[in-house]
Amino acid sequence: MKDITSDTVNFADDTAIVGCIRDDKEEEYRCLVRDFVAWCHNNSLQLNTSKTKELVKVNTLGGTDRDLD
Repeated sequence: MKDITSDTVNFADDTAIVGCIRDDKEEEYRCLVRDFVAWCHNNSLQLNTSKTKELVKVNTLGGTDRDLD
């Protein structure tokens, strides 16, 4: 069974794509984002890119978290 590290979460009219990227292996996450964009296009939904955010949370060995823009 494949270890799934990315998923979509829907809230009313919002969608969050959540992914756990380790060892710079982000292809599953990037594919999920590309598939979501294609799905929106195919279903005549418009993404509001002015409200679209990507939040990166880095867990370091020291236990310190930092958010990157």
